[in-house]
Amino acid sequence: MLLLRKNIPSVVLGALSLSLLACATLIGAPATSRLPPPTEPPLPTSSPELVFTPTPEALRLDQTVSLTTEVISETNETPLYTLSAETPVLQGPDDPRLTHFNEAVAALVQEEVTAFKEMAPEALDTPEGSYFELGFTSISPPGDLISLQFLINGYSAGAAHPYHYTRTFNYQLSTGQVLTLDQLFLLGADYLQALADYCKPELQQRLGDAFFPDGAEPKPENYQNWNLSSEGLIITFDEYQVAPYAAGPQTVTIPYAALEGVVDPQWPLAALESSV
Repeated sequence: MLLLRKNIPSVVLGALSLSLLACATLIGAPATSRLPPPTEPPLPTSSPELVFTPTPEALRLDQTVSLTTEVISETNETPLYTLSAETPVLQGPDDPRLTHFNEAVAALVQEEVTAFKEMAPEALDTPEGSYFELGFTSISPPGDLISLQFLINGYSAGAAHPYHYTRTFNYQLSTGQVLTLDQLFLLGADYLQALADYCKPELQQRLGDAFFPDGAEPKPENYQNWNLSSEGLIITFDEYQVAPYAAGPQTVTIPYAALEGVVDPQWPLAALESSV
């Protein structure tokens, strides 16, 4: 063995020693499994959508509210006038749809009050002075739809007689939306012509020669005062619109069946009919 070691170059012996040391290390090392490097969980392809499930209270808000009245009255000396106005107020849960209703009707009432006050200084200075009265009536039965008719009576000092006119307000509680007349009808339907076709013969028969047909022509301004009732669609024509002052305002109730073909059978009249 000593002779063999002398004949082997030192470089070879060094390499052999390193190989033996490496083998010993591998033999003595504990066995380990070679796992793939950890990865992050996959990202979602889209953000999850928020799902809103309406509560029964949200679906039938009409069952948790009540319609009340706030009255304002005022007397002024210069110019001389008295003023009285009723404002409808919905009371119930803290809900933005109630807030929207209350703000919208309050704005309507305030608009009429402001218009009267701006006109009052132009009235004659008479002992009786001027007056303004605004009240309202709920036309629709209890339910999702609220249909209000505002009756305005007034007198401007020095005028020949008092004046009267109407404003209407229609609201859907479940959607918190002020309704417009076109929303009652199918998209693209000539609903104004259908209303005129029903109202004009009715007014002609009622008023005879005193009928002013221009006031019932199929124009938006002629049918701006409307209400929803269980009996049908109520159209109000103010004094002077379709008849002389002495005849007073005129109303025509159009049965919903008479509007078949143009009226939307699903919305929002379905909500009114279900509450009757």
